[in-house]
Amino acid sequence: MAGPHFTASVLPSSGVAVGTVVAVEASSLVSGFDAIPEFETSNVALLQMEDATPSDWGASMKSLYQADSFALKMILRAAWGMRAPHVAYLTGATW
Repeated sequence: MAGPHFTASVLPSSGVAVGTVVAVEASSLVSGFDAIPEFETSNVALLQMEDATPSDWGASMKSLYQADSFALKMILRAAWGMRAPHVAYLTGATW
């Protein structure tokens, strides 16, 4: 944040190595979604009920069968791609 002042938005990511800067031309990035989502229900699933980093699998699991509950799952197919290869990156940045 204390480095060069860019005119474009700068977004941090933990998925990129320290010292690496990636530039993507936003108009080259495209996405597409299926028009109809898929829905499924189940009363015999085992759910992980923790939204933080799980440390112990058994501690936060819930059996829908034992709790006499059901779950609803929605799947919406999506895809991303580049219309043109307008991507640049720099490694070893110290600013």
